Amino acid sequence: MMCYLGNKTKLLTFIEKVIDKYKIEGETFVDLFAGTGSVGDYFKGKYTVYSNDYMYFF
Repeated sequence: MMCYLGNKTKLLTFIEKVIDKYKIEGETFVDLFAGTGSVGDYFKGKYTVYSNDYMYFF
């Protein structure tokens, strides 16, 4: 399992390059580990964004 705590702002251009490189098409972007919402905010102009986050603290 990979845990990534903190925002993903530094990954935004990488994510966009992967989408472009593999010609991933669609109108919807799903961010299953949204946290602060930085990824969804970045892509909201291009896609309908659905965000979710669930972090369990014990």
